[in-house]
Amino acid sequence: KGEFDQALVARALPNVRRLDFRPHRKAVEYLSAADLLVLPNTALEKRSKNFTTPLKLFEYMASGVPIIATRIPSFTPYLKDGTTALLCEPDDPGSLAEVVQKLLLDPELSKGIAANAKKEVTRYTWNRRAETILFFLGS
Repeated sequence: KGEFDQALVARALPNVRRLDFRPHRKAVEYLSAADLLVLPNTALEKRSKNFTTPLKLFEYMASGVPIIATRIPSFTPYLKDGTTALLCEPDDPGSLAEVVQKLLLDPELSKGIAANAKKEVTRYTWNRRAETILFFLGS
């Protein structure tokens, strides 16, 4: 797998890099270097479709880089199609490719989506989450 796959990808997609594990503290550097960020969660698994909200979603939103994600119930409370991200159909490579192309060909759309997501993510900070929990508990 490893070396052969990397060589094949490098030849077929010279501007795409697949990186092995990197320390989390380096994440901001890598995120900000990207042209776009992709969250291609599946809808074939109930947990992924309905309940998984990865922390990287919020890191992506804060990065200032445009986001592409799958249109699944666990993402749609946070991402609005055409406003804070472009959403593609889950488990559909053609839909993903179409949305990637759309973002790469429209710099204004990309900038707007990235700026809107960065502004929207302030609603989901750890402090805001704690305030919501305390309010719910009646404190």
